[in-house]
Amino acid sequence: MDIVVCTDHRFVMPTGVMMYSLCYNNQDVDIVLHVICSNSVSDNDKADLNGVIQQFSGKRIMFYDIDKNFVEKIPAITNRADITITAYFRLFLTEILPDTINKVLYLDGDVIVRDSLLPLWNLDISDYPVAAATDCMVAAEPEEFERLGYPMAYGYFNSGVCIINLDYWRKHNCIKDFVDLLDDGDKLRYYDQDVLNMLFHTSKLNLPIKYNLMTVFLYKNPKWNNTKFEQKISESLQESVIIHYAGGDKPWFKYNKNEPPLSTLFYKYQKCTIWRGLKYDFRSPNIKLRNFIGDKMRAFGLKPKGPSYELRDVSKIV
Repeated sequence: MDIVVCTDHRFVMPTGVMMYSLCYNNQDVDIVLHVICSNSVSDNDKADLNGVIQQFSGKRIMFYDIDKNFVEKIPAITNRADITITAYFRLFLTEILPDTINKVLYLDGDVIVRDSLLPLWNLDISDYPVAAATDCMVAAEPEEFERLGYPMAYGYFNSGVCIINLDYWRKHNCIKDFVDLLDDGDKLRYYDQDVLNMLFHTSKLNLPIKYNLMTVFLYKNPKWNNTKFEQKISESLQESVIIHYAGGDKPWFKYNKNEPPLSTLFYKYQKCTIWRGLKYDFRSPNIKLRNFIGDKMRAFGLKPKGPSYELRDVSKIV
């Protein structure tokens, strides 16, 4: 099984925790982890990640360093400094990985793997460029499809977990289409994910949400009631395989106002690594000040509080 993850220095710790959960719950599977690194990833970071998989047999890790010259080929990054470079690496996998690799399972660094990935890996995607699960948040918003430029009926998938058919990408020279779409960077809101949806919305293979259960789905959002998403989300709670801490709240952030859903699941695997108990605060001084002022204004009723939703029953997951 070939698994790809992209990381920078700030994401090394959650990536390592993800790798531990992956290896622990797939001990009978031979896995090659292809870790694509920005230039912020140090040799010590790589040694720490390598140390995770050395605890398990049948697991190997390979690192791919992305240099400045490669990054400068990507229009949306050179034009928009606010975008994290690693967000786009997966679009260039046909240039980064060896031609001998036909398909890969891509995993974001902010996921936890709870069960075997063999059923997912063994899916036949020979006729599809990508297989991924629906992003119920974006797919429920009509205005998003006006921005994307295609009908809402085709849906929208989350690229944080996806099987990528590299043979298809090479055969159809998809990288050229990716770059063409990146040239219109101002249209992109969800970066590479938008690009993949714009190009593959008619040709993708839909995966069950259990393979990418985003923690934002765990709130009872009124927009999902009595819709097809409500049923799909409820079903995924019974047999979730991959938990995705998508969105702005992560279990490893020091400044969360409330504990993100299923944080205890992340801590369960984190405590088995060298990063036990570690939390970060990467906010700039300006953002910290802005957040502080916003919190004070909300506390005194000078600014409205954000909506709060009831949390679903996640006892079967924990």
